[in-house]
Amino acid sequence: MSITVDLTPEEEVRLRQDANAHGLGAEEFLRRLWLAGTLIEKDALGRPRITGTTLRVSMLIGAKEADNFTEEEVVSECFPHLTLAQVQAAVAYYDTHQEEIDAEREDERRFVEEMRTKSSQPPREELRKRLQESPSV
Repeated sequence: MSITVDLTPEEEVRLRQDANAHGLGAEEFLRRLWLAGTLIEKDALGRPRITGTTLRVSMLIGAKEADNFTEEEVVSECFPHLTLAQVQAAVAYYDTHQEEIDAEREDERRFVEEMRTKSSQPPREELRKRLQESPSV
C-alpha cells in the first residue's frame, strides 16, 4: 500500500528532521503517526490510552523508560497482551504530545507521594519500641 502526502518543502524538511531524531525513515515515522491517530483514544477523564484497553500512554511510557526498554521489549517484558503496533502508536503519541504526557506523569507521581505521606505507618523500629514499652496484658 502506498499513500501520497503533499508537503511543502519546509514541511518535508521538518518531517525528515523529526524522523531522523527518532532514528526512523520518513515513511516509518508517518506510519507511526497514523497508528497513533487510530490506536490511541481518550478515556473518560481525557487521558490518552491504547484503544480497547485501560492502559494509558503515560503508564506504558513510564514502564518503557524505567528499564530503558525497546518497543519490542515493552511487548515481551511488560505488556504481552499488546501488539508491537499498539506500543509504537503509544510511543508516537508521546513523541508528539510529550508535554501533556509528562504533566500527567508528574501529577500521578505527586498523587502517589501524597497518598504515601497520608497513609504512612511508623517504621518497624518504632513499632518494636512501642511493643517493648507497652505493659504486658
